[in-house]
Parts: sequence; structure tokens; C-alpha cells
Amino acid sequence: GYPMGISSTYRDNEAQNALYAKGRTQPGNIVTNAKGGQSIHNYRLAFDVFLNIKGQEYSSVAFFDVAGREWQAMGGEWGGSWKGFVDRPHMQFTGGLTLSDLQRGKRLADDAKMPWERDNDDSEGEIEMRYNTIKELPEWAKATIEKLLNKGYLSGDGKGLNLSEDM
Repeated sequence: GYPMGISSTYRDNEAQNALYAKGRTQPGNIVTNAKGGQSIHNYRLAFDVFLNIKGQEYSSVAFFDVAGREWQAMGGEWGGSWKGFVDRPHMQFTGGLTLSDLQRGKRLADDAKMPWERDNDDSEGEIEMRYNTIKELPEWAKATIEKLLNKGYLSGDGKGLNLSEDM
């Protein structure tokens, strides 16, 4: 139910160093402990979220807690759960790669999938993302699908959701 925005997906080393300077050699608060090459953002495996209400973008701990828990339920890592430097807006998925791995040149496979996309019973790791009833949906999707049904954007015949192939 929160209006959410996504920012800070990829950052090159120059942008990362500019953020690192905040609160140190530049005005502002410290927002990161990572210099260029030391952030998962530098490897295109992270993004930040914000509350999409002008002037309140980072004001709601409740928003970040909800977003973070949802991301973790999907198999991602949330900076709000870190010990030490807590980074509530930060979300990442590294597929098990560490920062050291990335710095040594390892990369996430092009066909990598988040845990919710995998089917442990399928030898190829593929899962068809089709559901016929609300009960079959993952918990993180139920409320959104129910809202879409209630607003008439989706419909069903009692046997399944009427979705086009591209949906």
C-alpha cells in the first residue's frame, strides 16, 4: 500500500566516490561506507527504494521495514537487516557471490534466478509462474492480486484468473 520508487541501481566508481564523500569531505550526512568498487551497486546487483511522496522519501521506517521484509521473502538481501551499518533503502541479490568475488571479476550468470523463481523439483530450475487461484499465489503477491481483482483489472471465472498470455 505504499507508493514506492526505485533509485540508485547501477553506480559507477565516480558516483560511488561522490556518495562516499558526503559527510566526510562534502556537506551532508554519511550515507555509505563503500568507496568506488566496494559497493554491490557498482556491479549492477543492487538498488535502493524510497517512499514516493515528495519530501518524505526517507521518513518512514515502517515503509522500509515492509519493503525489506518483502524483498527478503523473495530471496533478496536487505540492508536494513545488517548489523553495524544499517542501510534500510538498500536491496541486493548477489546469487551467493561476495563482494570479493565480484572484485575478482566473477559475475552473476545471465540466467540466474531469484529463489522464488526456482522449482527445486525441476531439474532445469525453471518454474512456470501461473496461478489459478489466490490461494496458490505466494504470500507477497496475494494482497496486490486481490486489489487488482477488486478494481476489475483482473477477473476470474471461479476456475482461474483470466490472464492473457503476455501477463
